Amino acid sequence: MKNILKISIILTFLSSHTACISKMVEAALPQKGKIEEKVKPIKTLAIVSFDSLMYVPGGLSSHVGSLRTMNTLANTNQQDSAEAKSLYLALRQELIGKGYKVVPLEHVTNNVLYQSIYASKKGAIAEKTLQADQQVHNVKNLLMAANPEYLLTVDEVNRLKKSLGVDALIATRLSYRSDDSGSINLGFSSRYLTATLAFYMFDGSQEKPIWFDYGYLGPRPAESIGRIYGHEDKSKISAQTVPVGTNAIKAFLN
Repeated sequence: MKNILKISIILTFLSSHTACISKMVEAALPQKGKIEEKVKPIKTLAIVSFDSLMYVPGGLSSHVGSLRTMNTLANTNQQDSAEAKSLYLALRQELIGKGYKVVPLEHVTNNVLYQSIYASKKGAIAEKTLQADQQVHNVKNLLMAANPEYLLTVDEVNRLKKSLGVDALIATRLSYRSDDSGSINLGFSSRYLTATLAFYMFDGSQEKPIWFDYGYLGPRPAESIGRIYGHEDKSKISAQTVPVGTNAIKAFLN
């Protein structure tokens, strides 16, 4: 009985201290933020970095605790895709709907200064956050958002702003996952495709973005992608990818 009491006290102590440490870390490294007085005057934008980490189902072996089988193709291949372009357009449209003027993609990718920066930075940032069941889909001639906070220097942000004729720059990444509902019935468990949005706005007045969220989890869709005896429905994943990502963008901006 005494041992049980001691264990209980220790667990309570650890729990309370872990919570305190978590709060301290969050305070030191906030996961999201918005400087209203700097964001409010912004009227014109350019999306200078965008990509999406698409979910690549790997069967049951990809979801056993924290152990993941390595999918070489998922980790090393990146491609221009219609899905990424559709998601980019969804982001642009939602920003326009919020009252911003957003310059077209070609206005960015055809800009001489942007082309120079793109050539010097393309592929320079390692994909350290990429999971075994994700594959990079990007928009042609647009920088990937592997780590947007360190993608551009303050000087580069200001030079690009002036060259593109905008007030601020946007960098965004959508990261897709398969989440388990927790219920299993005869080998079938309900799993849902979810998208997490990383959003950054830079105005060149400081190194840090003036509006950011490192990981906004979008709403879960009503329809599951299934998981019959360890295999998810790839056709459902494909059909849901753009709507799920678009809903994450809409939810964040609204």
